[in-house]
Amino acid sequence: MTHFTDVQPLHIVPLECVKPFKVNLAPRLALCRMELIEKMYQDLGLDNSGFITENVMTFCTQALKHHSGSVREVAERIIISLYKAVGEPVKSYLPPDDDKTRKNTLYRQLFEAFDKIDGKPSKQELKKQQASEESNKAAEIEALQAQLQQLKDMGASVKPPGDTAGKNTGKGNLKSNQKDKKKAPAKKVAPKGVKKPTKASEEDDTSTLFNIDKTCIFCGEKDNAFTEEGLDIHYWKSCPMLKRCANCKQVVEIASLSDHLTTECDSKADFAKCPRCTEALPKSEYDQHIKDKTCNPAETSKSHCPLCHENHTQGEEEWKTHLMGKTGCKHNPRRIAHLNKQPTGAKGKGVGKPVGVKAKGIR
Repeated sequence: MTHFTDVQPLHIVPLECVKPFKVNLAPRLALCRMELIEKMYQDLGLDNSGFITENVMTFCTQALKHHSGSVREVAERIIISLYKAVGEPVKSYLPPDDDKTRKNTLYRQLFEAFDKIDGKPSKQELKKQQASEESNKAAEIEALQAQLQQLKDMGASVKPPGDTAGKNTGKGNLKSNQKDKKKAPAKKVAPKGVKKPTKASEEDDTSTLFNIDKTCIFCGEKDNAFTEEGLDIHYWKSCPMLKRCANCKQVVEIASLSDHLTTECDSKADFAKCPRCTEALPKSEYDQHIKDKTCNPAETSKSHCPLCHENHTQGEEEWKTHLMGKTGCKHNPRRIAHLNKQPTGAKGKGVGKPVGVKAKGIR
């Protein structure tokens, strides 16, 4: 009847059908009314049909209180269809969307359907995602702490070579080298014509050792925050001469990254070195890389950067200029952060590399 040409413009049938029924109406009669409204809404929609958000929602919210599950299910379907058409106004006829309301299975299903329509994850999915992120974060922190503890244990167990004072051996522990310096023989006969060191000069030596301890031996940055723990954090996060290996999570010198990936890394079996550019490549990409021959060839008289693939002059200072300078390596993410820092002191010299940092001598 609603489709009759003379009846449809009057909207008599839809307006009569959406009058709310009592919650104690017989289930079969209530279900017939619900299915009739659902079918009419699907056919007519909201445009010039007699159906509006207010009368449909008033009808459906009353139906949600019916004791028959079949009646409530049809009411849910109508509400969800209406939400797809008009969106947020539907929620104003329902209880507030909070944890207390979502304890009710009926409303939880409705609000989760709304979230799905809006492209949002459900609150249950958000909780799982948050729990997963917290678990991953805790696992990463635990792994970092374990590695730092391993570095400290290695530093305590390694004995430096005999006389390393003032030399960069690349193997000793900074703290161990300082202890050796401080444990120098107490009495030593001075040659003729050479004055014995005064108390003031001994204090200067102690001060110098203290200052060295505050200096990064890779980039030369000096900072009062560079305690033993502070230096560890600097190595892990910000030193522009170093990089965390994406595979084994160890800190390595950028200058020896390719060697690390092919000889030291836990995943070294997955890498191969290109004979043309000398860079380490995943074996899955190696054959195509060799076939293309588009890499920048390494030069025997120069060093080759594994980040930007450019060649530059050999030498420790040249590596620093390339990895830290204003016009240096554009692919070193730590370089800009280092340049933006306010200089706090001169570059450190002549200190051994810390134990646990997988770095070979700079070429």
